[in-house]
Amino acid sequence: MQILVIGVVLLLGSFLQAQNAETDQSPTTVDVVVISSTQGFDFTSYLHELTNRVEARWRSSIPESHLPGRVVISMSIARDGSVQNLRVTQSSGLQYSTVVSSGWLRPPARRWLSFDQAAIAAIESSKPFPKLPADFSGDQVAIELRFSHVLVGFDPRVPPTLPPRLK
Repeated sequence: MQILVIGVVLLLGSFLQAQNAETDQSPTTVDVVVISSTQGFDFTSYLHELTNRVEARWRSSIPESHLPGRVVISMSIARDGSVQNLRVTQSSGLQYSTVVSSGWLRPPARRWLSFDQAAIAAIESSKPFPKLPADFSGDQVAIELRFSHVLVGFDPRVPPTLPPRLK
């Protein structure tokens, strides 16, 4: 009986931990980092707007049950908000991993995309980007977008805990 109670407590604890992780962290995120000189300008609000725009499209294209993955994309944004030099700098290696059928694709279609292609589609569908802030003296800013998806409540470094078998 004591073993059964311990097993139930372990399962309940794992369940609650996963539930807390779901409310604390989205499984699908986009982090944006400036990788060129900012010339002392604070891009926080600009990057926040850009992140919100891209992340909304990214989250709608990746189901929560999707395999975990990470792709890094680099690009430059010109003064007028146009995108230049978009390229995958670190591939996820996941091929044909998601079906996109959202209305933000033009024309709306149901098609298979790789994890990397889904990230690029999220960027493409977020265009045009806002113009660079007037107070920034540069002609462009280079950024890195880190798209990731994790399985909520799953830590690949920790093997799952199973309750002891009853005899």
